[in-house]
Amino acid sequence: MTITKQRVAVLGAGQIGAIIAGMLAEQGHDVTLADASQTRLGQMAGRRFATETVDAADLGALRAFLKERDIVVSACPYFLNKGIATVAAETGTHYFDLTEDVATTAYIKELGATADVALVPQCGLAPGFICILGADMAARFESVRTIKMRVGALPLYPTNALRYNVTWSVDGLINEYCNPCEIVFDGQPTLVPALEGIESVMIDGVA
Repeated sequence: MTITKQRVAVLGAGQIGAIIAGMLAEQGHDVTLADASQTRLGQMAGRRFATETVDAADLGALRAFLKERDIVVSACPYFLNKGIATVAAETGTHYFDLTEDVATTAYIKELGATADVALVPQCGLAPGFICILGADMAARFESVRTIKMRVGALPLYPTNALRYNVTWSVDGLINEYCNPCEIVFDGQPTLVPALEGIESVMIDGVA
């Protein structure tokens, strides 16, 4: 399959952003990983992508940066994504993010309704991949009563106070577990409090 080479910006040089940049570069795209931290970018030396110092909170600098890009992938904390998506719509840059934040997602969906480019939030694992997986599984049946999908990062040997495998934004993690969550109940989208409906789950014989 022939892949059309795109000029891709990845914002956020954390663990996830660096992996995304590397994978896109391996596919032959012209990738630039941007971050406000020169120290963090310095750790990316020798990778297959370029780096550039850009503060995503500085919308003027971000606008100048995105004018030269076809696609932007935000691996930034959720609270920066409204501004990034707004600038992407202005510069004609297709936008993708990993946000889990309900209000941010609603804002970007509304913005995308009138934009000339694709603005696609929630492209991470959950929400994101599990939605695609759930929809694909549901399509294989004549009718579906319930779909329950569990995603987590509970390490076998916890090393921090949260007892969680923190591979992504701590801000996003805390936000996700403190604010209402979107679910589909009885066929209708609705909001429910986070960490409600406690269930017992057994993994490898341990509850």
